[in-house]
Amino acid sequence: MSHRRLQSICVIGVLLIAFIAVIAIGIGQGIHERSVAEAGAELEEKTPWEEAVEQKPIPEGYPQLQDSDIVYVTASGAKFHLYTDCSSLSRSKTIIGQTFRDAVENGKELCSFCKKRYNRK
Repeated sequence: MSHRRLQSICVIGVLLIAFIAVIAIGIGQGIHERSVAEAGAELEEKTPWEEAVEQKPIPEGYPQLQDSDIVYVTASGAKFHLYTDCSSLSRSKTIIGQTFRDAVENGKELCSFCKKRYNRK
C-alpha cells in the first residue's frame, strides 16, 4: 500500500471519528435540554457561570465611549489605545481592533498618551 493511500485512509478515519463525536454531543445536548424542560426548570434562569461574567463597570476617568466603539490593542500589551497613530503603538507589528467593552473586560487599561490626547480635545 502506498504512503499516500495510507495517509488518505488515516485522514478519512479521523474525519469520520470527528463526525461521530459531533453527532453524539448533539444527541447528548438534546437529551439534557429535554430532561431539564421536563423537570420544570426554567431555562431562562442564570447559572453561576453566567453571573460571573456580568459586565465589569467602566473605571472612572475613562473617555465617554460606547461599549461597541473600537479601540486598539496588541496581542501581548496591557493597554488599549484610542488612536492607531499612538506613539506607544509605533513599534507594534500587529495592531488589533476590538470593542471598548472587550478591552476593559480583558483587563486592558487606557494608554496614558491616548488619555492626554483625548482630554486635549
